[in-house]
Amino acid sequence: MPQPSRPLKIGLKSFPCAIVSATCSTCLFQPFDLVKTRMQTAANMKRLSPCTCFTTAAPDSAAKVVVYVIRNESFAGLWKGIVPSLYKMPGIAIHLATIHTMASAIGKHHSELSGYQSFTIGAASRSFVGVLFLPFTVIKTRYESGMFKYRSVMEAVSSIWKSDGNRGLYSGLTATLLRDVPFSGLYLLFYTQGKKAVNSLLEDPQSHSELTKLPCGIAAGMMASFITQPTDVVKTKLQTKALTGNASTTTQVFIDIIKVEGVKGLFHGMMPRMLRRTFMAAFTWAFYEQIEKMVVKSTVF
Repeated sequence: MPQPSRPLKIGLKSFPCAIVSATCSTCLFQPFDLVKTRMQTAANMKRLSPCTCFTTAAPDSAAKVVVYVIRNESFAGLWKGIVPSLYKMPGIAIHLATIHTMASAIGKHHSELSGYQSFTIGAASRSFVGVLFLPFTVIKTRYESGMFKYRSVMEAVSSIWKSDGNRGLYSGLTATLLRDVPFSGLYLLFYTQGKKAVNSLLEDPQSHSELTKLPCGIAAGMMASFITQPTDVVKTKLQTKALTGNASTTTQVFIDIIKVEGVKGLFHGMMPRMLRRTFMAAFTWAFYEQIEKMVVKSTVF
């Protein structure tokens, strides 16, 4: 049995590993998130009057979004939203470190968890982090949409607070949790069980352990992204106010999307989101596990 202090030490020791891996992956894959957000708000932006604060151009395909942003907002415009994303880095790090700590608390490494344990630990960790950092998620989404002309994160916080109060900073809370909690639980479930399945087919799993991480991470990310895609669209519309009619709740927006855009509306932006979440999660976990080995092994219990 592990000593009582061991889980805490492991969690604290793995925190810098999580910070580094999360920061690198976020900076690298931010353009995918911007493209996804623009595609999800395109249908609503086209119906808005030019006299509003929203941009009138609304390209609705990934390629068109990339071309439009580079032509009108510069190449660096593809990284719009990176600043509030970096504010969320402690959240991703807390999520990864918490998973490690919770797994250690039951005497296991996260790669040794059962399917039920993987899903439960991943979902529980993400629930806390999702609520804690939601205001930055709202600001990030608004930055990416191109529908709000904030000059800084603090200006965004002030503007949202003045117009909508605390409710504005936590808009889309239900949809965000319905997206992130299942995603994190499913990702960890698919990732850990996928590695176990692949290793069971290999004669010498240890010699191929590094090669199995990336493909298992990609497969896990694709499946988890597809399952949670509809709630991501609902979240984006709630947080950017890209709504129609009187829809203002998660359920109402979900129904409204189907009525106005059809079922396909629930999957707008799926490809860039799937690429971003898949490669970001796979990269983060692979990088995290590598530097974790170097850092955590140096701890003397």
